[in-house]
Amino acid sequence: MKDTKIISCKASTSISSILSSATATARTLIESKFPKGFFKHVHISDGLNEIQTEKDDFNRMSKPTLIITPRYSTENGYMDLIPRWQYTHQFMYTNKRKNYNGVLFDNINNVFMYSIPDRIKLVFDFKIKLPSVQYAYNVMHVVKQSFEVGGYTFLNDVRLYTEIPKLYTHIIAEELGLDKDDVDDFNKLEDYMLQNSYKGLVDKVNLASGNRQFMYNYSVNVLMNFPDEPQFERNTNGHVIDNAVVNFSAVFDFWINSNYILEIKSERKLDDYPEIDVFEDSNMKYEYLIPTHFIKEHLSKNMHMILNKPFVPDINEEVDELGFGVILNKELKNVIKVIRDKGLDLDKILEVKVLIDNRELDKNLYDVDWKNYNLKTHKPLSNVTYVFLLYGDMKKIHTINNLILENQLDKIDSLGYDKV
Repeated sequence: MKDTKIISCKASTSISSILSSATATARTLIESKFPKGFFKHVHISDGLNEIQTEKDDFNRMSKPTLIITPRYSTENGYMDLIPRWQYTHQFMYTNKRKNYNGVLFDNINNVFMYSIPDRIKLVFDFKIKLPSVQYAYNVMHVVKQSFEVGGYTFLNDVRLYTEIPKLYTHIIAEELGLDKDDVDDFNKLEDYMLQNSYKGLVDKVNLASGNRQFMYNYSVNVLMNFPDEPQFERNTNGHVIDNAVVNFSAVFDFWINSNYILEIKSERKLDDYPEIDVFEDSNMKYEYLIPTHFIKEHLSKNMHMILNKPFVPDINEEVDELGFGVILNKELKNVIKVIRDKGLDLDKILEVKVLIDNRELDKNLYDVDWKNYNLKTHKPLSNVTYVFLLYGDMKKIHTINNLILENQLDKIDSLGYDKV
């Protein structure tokens, strides 16, 4: 038996993906302590990433406004209080001495991916801008009652994301003979990643670029500390109090997957792989991530889920359009075109739902353009994660697709499907 060559490479991910998903967790935590819809606006402040917002922009924001400033710290903090790692069905050590965490295992194609866990400390500075002093006193009381100042508590089983180096996606696709720029092949690559990573590698659509990317979704315990009492300040405009601001901070200590190792056993040489810009990962892109849960697989007896895809927005960028053509395969696009051309009622065959931060958006608040595969909301929102859900009558879809393949489109008119 001929020996195979082991090709191994190591890459570090940018801190931006973990910073943004941890920020989403911090935001959700704070919002959970107040009545639903209490905050009229949420702004994520990051001076290194965004153009400085003029003071008047903040004044125009509807109050109460929550402003979150995340800070990355290289200090060890209170890390010694955190368990070395937690064992779940997604995690297993392959080398206890090196503390490798298994991410992807494929013994058939000899593709393996590991991560080296690292502990980090993030500090979140919160500002809650309010219209009056009395309002601020009430908020200070809520914060004081909700969090133990100086104490430590655990946030258990927090879902976080880190981006998989694009170089790895490229190499794995090449090894499997897939074209990652083809929708059908990318869907096969997505199935491969899910099956061989214990559903840890998930595919998301970047709203800024329209590209699909893989993120590692893992669970971790976060050690949380509120070091100081909430502070209060008045902002005056002349002799009149313009607004009041409550300030407080929180410290998050937890494990992250910051270094990834890809190992393949192959007859190919490294020179056989096409060149790819490995420095693409060095762009410190800041994206907002919130895990999604409780998504129905069936709407009714006939309507089954076809697609479930999160769209990841950039921080503080208003979004009102989702281009979903990038996730539709050729066959489904052909079926949709025929349905439109034949004047059939699309609503009886396909149904779109949109989630915003795990809450379903009312159908009256968005429009679907099936011609250009675009969904447009009536109100642009920032710092929310959209999830595009597509359900379909699979029997009708398969029937139409088979008639397309058999070049018998004239028979569709006799099926008795509802027309618009």
